Amino acid sequence: MFLNIKLCTSAALVALIAGCGGSGSVSQASYSGLQSELDGLFAEAGGAPLFLTDDLPVEGTSTYNGVISLLVYEDDLQVLGDLEVVADFELGNESVTASADSFSDNTGDTYQGRLEMPDGVIFFNSDPSDAGFTGDFGGTLTSNSTDEQIVVDTLLIGDFYGSDYEYVYGVLRGEITTSEGTLQINDGIDRNNVEVTNADGFVEFIAER
Repeated sequence: MFLNIKLCTSAALVALIAGCGGSGSVSQASYSGLQSELDGLFAEAGGAPLFLTDDLPVEGTSTYNGVISLLVYEDDLQVLGDLEVVADFELGNESVTASADSFSDNTGDTYQGRLEMPDGVIFFNSDPSDAGFTGDFGGTLTSNSTDEQIVVDTLLIGDFYGSDYEYVYGVLRGEITTSEGTLQINDGIDRNNVEVTNADGFVEFIAER
C-alpha cells in the first residue's frame, strides 16, 4: 500500500489533546468543533481497510470533507482546519485537488489563509492493494491575534480507505516556516524519501465522502 499507516489518532495527538483541548480550557468554538469532527472521523474509519486499486471507479468524481491537523511538538501547538479533497477518477485523467481553510488552534487563536494542492495525481501501482494520491500542498496562514505567519511547503501523500473508498487519510512531508525558523514536518521520511529522526511536528488529515 502507498502509506503503511494504520488509521488511528497518533500518540502525539492523543497526548496533546489530553494536555490542552481535552481540558475544556480552549474557548475557540471552531477549534473544539473541528476537534470533535476529527475524533469522530477517526472513530468511524479506524478499522477501514485500504481500498483496492482494481475496484476504484474509472469515471466520475468524489468529494471528501474532513479535518487537517498540524502539530508542533515543542510549542504544544495544534492547528486544525476544514479540509476538502476532490478526486476525479476519469480514466487517463485521474487527478486530486485539496484545499484547507478556517484554521484555529488550541490556544484560541484563528488564522486567515488557505492551504492548497491544485495539481495532485492518483497514484497507481501494479500491486492491486496500492492506490493513493499525492501532490505539492502549501500556502500561508496568518494569525488573527499576532499577525505571525505559518508558511507550509510540503508534499501531501494519501490513500483511499473503506469498502466503497468512502474515506481518505494521509500525511504531509516537508517544511513549515514560522518566526522561530523552519520546522521539519513529516512522518519520519522527508519529501525526498530521506529519513528524518528529529522531526519538529506531524501533520495528518482525514476526510469522508
